[in-house]
Amino acid sequence: MTESSGAAAQDVADQSDQNPAVPEVPEPAPSDETASDETPVAFDPPERIFVGGYTEEMGGSATGLTAYDGAPDDGVPAQLAALGLGSPSYVIKHPDEPWLFVVHERTPGQVSAVRYDDNGLHLINTVASDGDGGCHLAFDHSGNFVVVAHYTSGSIASFKIEDNGALSERIGLLEFEGSGPDPERQDAAHAHQVVSVGQALLVPDLGTDSVHLVLIDDEGNLSPAGDSIALPAGSGPRHLVLSGQHLVVACELSATLWVSALDAEVGAEGVTVPASTKQTDERIYPSGIAVLGDQVVVANRGADTVSVFTLDASGTPHPLVEIDCGGRWPRDVAVDGEQLWIANQESNNVTVIRPARVSNKPEDWQTVLQLPTPSPACVVPTR
Repeated sequence: MTESSGAAAQDVADQSDQNPAVPEVPEPAPSDETASDETPVAFDPPERIFVGGYTEEMGGSATGLTAYDGAPDDGVPAQLAALGLGSPSYVIKHPDEPWLFVVHERTPGQVSAVRYDDNGLHLINTVASDGDGGCHLAFDHSGNFVVVAHYTSGSIASFKIEDNGALSERIGLLEFEGSGPDPERQDAAHAHQVVSVGQALLVPDLGTDSVHLVLIDDEGNLSPAGDSIALPAGSGPRHLVLSGQHLVVACELSATLWVSALDAEVGAEGVTVPASTKQTDERIYPSGIAVLGDQVVVANRGADTVSVFTLDASGTPHPLVEIDCGGRWPRDVAVDGEQLWIANQESNNVTVIRPARVSNKPEDWQTVLQLPTPSPACVVPTR
């Protein structure tokens, strides 16, 4: 990091201490002697499940956004409703209201607000996102704004949430510049995700091998918060999580995890490890990443696996176990209590895995549900 980016990252690190959602740094991985628990574990049904799927224009077969009853009488999740939307590839739920916010992966970009109730899914409104190829969105620290990442145009944009759940017209817009060594994938900036930490936003940029630090003010305006965090050339950062005071980034192009302390000294290098150790002829593309208790979990397209890592006190990642994802092309991974939800795009299913115990034994990580659903890109279990 440069000196200015180090200062900005320190501000983020200080703010993350106040965020109860950020877990503590875990203990080292259990040894190979960890015993397996042969007792089957049961599916813990959520109240509802929302799945955003790729539609025809993106080569998918989904209707759009689908809602499932997570706990019907027979114990098998059942479809409640489907709403025709164009490739809603990422979905977030409002923490207090029955509202969903959806980014459409298309050009020109759009973002929608949706209300749900016992009678189904109801579109509140759709607005232009003023960017191309929207791929992710998140709430800001206040919960008053939604911020969208645009892959194709390499930008982020902010929208106010109105009192009725509708989205305002675009308020803030920040466009990134640069490129990387891969001429096919890094010809320009490609913002891939937005993560809110305190008053800052972290934006992994696959095109420029960097994580941008951005401030959002009380009016929803966006501005740079210093120099970006530089990752190894050609790594292609896609998604990230925070684990304690460490930044953990899933790098799509290098098929690695990159880890660095948020308050690292100027010029400090991060630690890089393979995201998957599976032997395959397919190229591996890490995708979704999440925190499960004291572990970091990353989905691997190509390998069709989910890898689980622990971080030691210095932030060095240690592979714990790599398990089958239960389908093909795992695009998204979500954590709900003790359960991992994996959206397998090409096999048209969502797999739910619940560990009997957190161990390095694959048999301890048991599949407790296979939910058929077309071309899933994102899964959101809610309680």
